[in-house]
Amino acid sequence: MGDLTLDLNVDGSFPFHDINDQYDYGLRIAPRLRYEFTPEVTTIVGPALQIGREDALSDAKVRLFRLTPDPRLFKIPDSDVRLDIPELYAQFKPSSQWQFRIGRNYWDNTIHRRFRDWSYEGFTDGNLADASIHLGLGGDVRFHQPMTKSFPVDLKLSASAALGGKKEGLGLIQGLATFNMFDPNKMPGWVTVLGGTLGYVYYPQDSLPSLLPGIAATDAGGALSPSVYLQQGLGNYFDLSVGYGQFVPVQDSSANGATPLKGRKNFMTGLDFHQQYWGIHANYGRVWRDDLAGFDGTKVEDQFGLSARVMVLGQKSRALNFVVGGIATRSDDKFNIGAYGAFQLSIERLSPTKF
Repeated sequence: MGDLTLDLNVDGSFPFHDINDQYDYGLRIAPRLRYEFTPEVTTIVGPALQIGREDALSDAKVRLFRLTPDPRLFKIPDSDVRLDIPELYAQFKPSSQWQFRIGRNYWDNTIHRRFRDWSYEGFTDGNLADASIHLGLGGDVRFHQPMTKSFPVDLKLSASAALGGKKEGLGLIQGLATFNMFDPNKMPGWVTVLGGTLGYVYYPQDSLPSLLPGIAATDAGGALSPSVYLQQGLGNYFDLSVGYGQFVPVQDSSANGATPLKGRKNFMTGLDFHQQYWGIHANYGRVWRDDLAGFDGTKVEDQFGLSARVMVLGQKSRALNFVVGGIATRSDDKFNIGAYGAFQLSIERLSPTKF
């Protein structure tokens, strides 16, 4: 009658990451069940469990922790356990080019991460300019035109809308184009990825502080969030990436006692060396924020990261990586430095069963 498959993703940070004289750790388990009724209709159910010490993770120091607690997941009171079902949606694919989804999903006003084997350390959650919204209901429509001889660009377009769990509103248009600027036969690996987004998001009172440390509970309103992204392959083993995004307030909240949103913007760049079984990644980012309580004017923060990956075992749909690295942040002329060890387990399409 249909096919049932399981994807399993497990990420963890080893407990030797020192913040405020404490050793912090993180573990996230995210299985995803996919049931395909027909080639056109599929349902996805993806629970997530996250465990880790959360005290001392605030403001700039949260950047130093590789696996930060996801505030969109429900936290069990008096514990460091978060549990929820962030992915619960139906997918309709009438053709190879078009796809429609509706339900509950991770709704991020950002360009999705693009590294072959990495999630770049980025800012708190990898976004270029904006905080995510709480898990709620929504949908999107996606278009994919694969690269052909007559159309030498792999083109992906999407339009999304969602209502967050704290009544946030999100609308997003996103595009990603992958192509070769040079003859791939003469210069293999010189693949270019260009991306851009334009989003609108509305945050009511009390919705932002739990997503972005330092913001006042009364901050509310609407904002545009444009961003651009470039990833350039430099041969078969190197990728250079650059991203820039802004959070631009355009609408004040009418709620009593609300204060207007303030802008933020950031820039990131990274260099990735990737082999199948090992790799090295370096990144630099700068964030400008006017929205942090207790600071006058703009707060500028720099972040530097360096990490190394070793794949213990791996193939196209099975991988176990160990990662070690260090991150340094400079904020208000003060440096914070942290080291971490981590592992990543990814299994796709495990044990398909036919009914």
